[in-house]
Amino acid sequence: MPVVVTGASSVVGRYLLPLLAVKGYEVIAISRNPQPVSGSASWIRADISSNQLPQEIHHANTLIHLAPLPLLNSMIHDGKLAALRRVVAIGTTSVFTKINSPVRSERDAMKTQQSAERLLASDAQNFRFSWTLFRPTLVYDGVHDKNVTRILRFISKYGFFPVASPATGLRQPLHASDLAQACAGVLDNPVTELKSYNLAGNQVLSYREMIEELFRILEKNPRVISVPSWVYQIAIMLVRMHPRFRYLNTGMIERMNMDMVFDIKPAQHDFGFSPRRFLPVSCTMNQPS
Repeated sequence: MPVVVTGASSVVGRYLLPLLAVKGYEVIAISRNPQPVSGSASWIRADISSNQLPQEIHHANTLIHLAPLPLLNSMIHDGKLAALRRVVAIGTTSVFTKINSPVRSERDAMKTQQSAERLLASDAQNFRFSWTLFRPTLVYDGVHDKNVTRILRFISKYGFFPVASPATGLRQPLHASDLAQACAGVLDNPVTELKSYNLAGNQVLSYREMIEELFRILEKNPRVISVPSWVYQIAIMLVRMHPRFRYLNTGMIERMNMDMVFDIKPAQHDFGFSPRRFLPVSCTMNQPS
């Protein structure tokens, strides 16, 4: 039976599909925007948020859900995944770090996320399938992600990067390939069933240190500009007037000085999770395109 991967053209999907192919899995990749990815997979263009699941996946018994977790419940209740027996799903550690955000939309999103986690557990009982939930922290690959890549582009263009002083909040960036390895590695591991894991990288560094490392990757001398939080807030409110920067919000400023460190020992013990340090080699080299 094939493994269905939703959100297959995401940054994690780009690494996961080749891994599954190497392991000998038949893969059905679902995405709104299918893209060429190394490794054999049958691509299906579909928007799972519309609840119109393609006929090809109705008899699948294994699902790796890389798409937003709140979409999973409606997929299961659609009735077209009656054969489903194994689910590996991706959540986020933001359920811990954004639940008290000063930004209402972030708080609301995390309440929805928490609800989706509870529904996954209850659906598993009702529909008789096993599940494993991963909550990754800052996911990057330096090419396709929406976190580190944006910072790299800013540094490349302007030669400096502003931070909310003192920018000492701790981080554990997780490479997308390591998250993909985790997804592929637990499919046939019964120890991981009915469990959730917080996943993070194997290096703890401050937000400022992370930015300085990105300068070095680009072979530039670090120019990190410390800005008082209140000045940064005003700047973001002004910049957000441009549609290109609507994703920015004042919660990001607060989190520059918030520790976001998570225990990965359970994942190491149960399935040998072994993430890399932050950017051990240039993040812009030898990555899937």
